[in-house]
Amino acid sequence: MVTVLDPRSAEYETSKIKSADAYRHFKQFAVAEGYRENSIAAINSFVQRLRARCPAISVKHTNAGNCLMGIRIPISFGRRCSE
Repeated sequence: MVTVLDPRSAEYETSKIKSADAYRHFKQFAVAEGYRENSIAAINSFVQRLRARCPAISVKHTNAGNCLMGIRIPISFGRRCSE
């Protein structure tokens, strides 16, 4: 289960996941639900649409890659971003 956190919460800064991991799992979910793989939006569109739908989610750019902050996805779904 995915949880979107309030930016004022203490957990917000520590709840982050690599955007590539979030996209990979979204794509797996969409294919499992019957969507054709070639009709699924690219990662850039995925992040833009996610942020438009959930404004509390922000993107942090690090040397380790881009991270989505303010979203909690069970650890079995993705790697955590390291600073």
